[in-house]
Amino acid sequence: MNLDFNLLRKKIKEEINATKDRADLALVIKKYIGKKGIIAEILSSLKDLPKEKRPEIGKKANLLKRFIQQEVKKREKELKLKERKKNEIVF
Repeated sequence: MNLDFNLLRKKIKEEINATKDRADLALVIKKYIGKKGIIAEILSSLKDLPKEKRPEIGKKANLLKRFIQQEVKKREKELKLKERKKNEIVF
């Protein structure tokens, strides 16, 4: 497995920040941390790696998952605020 976790992290952050609503955000969540998401693929492929590489890749995958969860929370707050402001203008 030859993954550049820093590049992947940057790409994910860009995708999260590009979401326009919570439905878009849900798709990004599913893509990366869903049951069949990229993180799940990485973790399930650990068995195919040499024993000495497993802890390193597993740790990086888990850190990436936590990063995604944090970024999603931030983006959800931003989207809720944006939605609230939009609704205030209507009234």
